Amino acid sequence: ADAGDEIILPKPYYFNHEMAVTMLGMVPRTVEPEANMLPTLASIEKAITKKTRAVVTISPNNPSGMVFPSSLLQSINQLCKERKIYHISDEAYEYFLFDNEKHFSPGNISGSEDHTFSLFSLSKAYGFASWRIGYMVMPEALMPSIKKIQDTNLICAPAISQFAAVKALHRGKSYCTQHLSSMGAIREQLLDGLSSVSPFVRIIPSKGAFYILIELDLHEAPIDVVEVLIREFKITVIPGSAFGLGKGCYLRIAFGALKNADDALERLINGLKSIRDHGIKRIT
Repeated sequence: ADAGDEIILPKPYYFNHEMAVTMLGMVPRTVEPEANMLPTLASIEKAITKKTRAVVTISPNNPSGMVFPSSLLQSINQLCKERKIYHISDEAYEYFLFDNEKHFSPGNISGSEDHTFSLFSLSKAYGFASWRIGYMVMPEALMPSIKKIQDTNLICAPAISQFAAVKALHRGKSYCTQHLSSMGAIREQLLDGLSSVSPFVRIIPSKGAFYILIELDLHEAPIDVVEVLIREFKITVIPGSAFGLGKGCYLRIAFGALKNADDALERLINGLKSIRDHGIKRIT
């Protein structure tokens, strides 16, 4: 890709993807989601131009937690093949699934190996946050170019991180799944608490990652709501605008690091109820 080329980012996108594309002089071309926070194949196809070089999907999604149906991912992958562009599949949360949901990797599609990137992160599945290591499955023909990029950015991951990563990969999926039951209990507790503030709070139904995306029935900028929750209730959430959601008052709530959700949940629900009943101005 060259400066001025386009990368398609379906909303909600991960903000680091948008920033990386922009920093490289390329153009992030966004696609609006449906009400369920998933794109349609038609909307992605419509966004493709002669400058498009890749389509990015994130499943399970950050920030929405949505798991893309395998049929949609297969259709997107086939579209990329037909249009001779790449499909970049971010699968950092592949093991974080609830309610018997299944993960599908486009890299498993027969004939996808020449146009599909699959991205994985040990930070999430194995608790390696700050160790800065992951891995990528990619078209073999691009390896020389990838090595040049790697060498000019960080050369390689720290050796200690690599040794730890090898051990983690030998341990496999079971390391992550043993923690999912306790995480799932906190998720249910959070969903129950948020339901008590309905219909002011609309929960975007999802079954993946460790995020819940909510929409408030409020005509305020989400960043203003975030500031109130931080200042007055000591709760941090991220505004949906950071993920490209410019319409509506969306907030992303993370529950992955919570050991005891009782106190945090109480402050979050109290904050949302106060905003519902009194608005933003009274609190600030």
